[in-house]
Amino acid sequence: MAPASHPAGLAVTPRASCQIVVLEAAAAGVPVAVVKIGDVLDLIEPEETGLLFDPADLHSVGAALAKLLANREYAEGLATQAKVRARERFHPQNIAGRHLEIYSQIASSRPSAARTPAPEVGGESLRQIHMPPSLNRRAPADVPP
Repeated sequence: MAPASHPAGLAVTPRASCQIVVLEAAAAGVPVAVVKIGDVLDLIEPEETGLLFDPADLHSVGAALAKLLANREYAEGLATQAKVRARERFHPQNIAGRHLEIYSQIASSRPSAARTPAPEVGGESLRQIHMPPSLNRRAPADVPP
């Protein structure tokens, strides 16, 4: 749905199984309204990064849509905040960095870790891989918004 009154459009997910739609909309800076069911609740912070609605209550659906369409600045604020959070939480470099942190914690917590060589990745030991500052849970500055 892309009404003329909002240049970025808006994303509405009527099903709880539309996580990728929510993530893509957030990453693109599009305001979102999603159902109050399932895993999508982990992706949206109500009134901060999007709106939630009860799919069984037509008034709830209408109210969420009306709120986004009637107040362009509010909708853009939600979309901006959702884009920032999506980049912080789901940017591939941030996810890779978190995986390396987990692997390092597991490797260092093993009782025999001091005696057993660390697994190798691309010819380098996991203990030798150092995380660059750009992977400190924020999206790198060189990634376009």
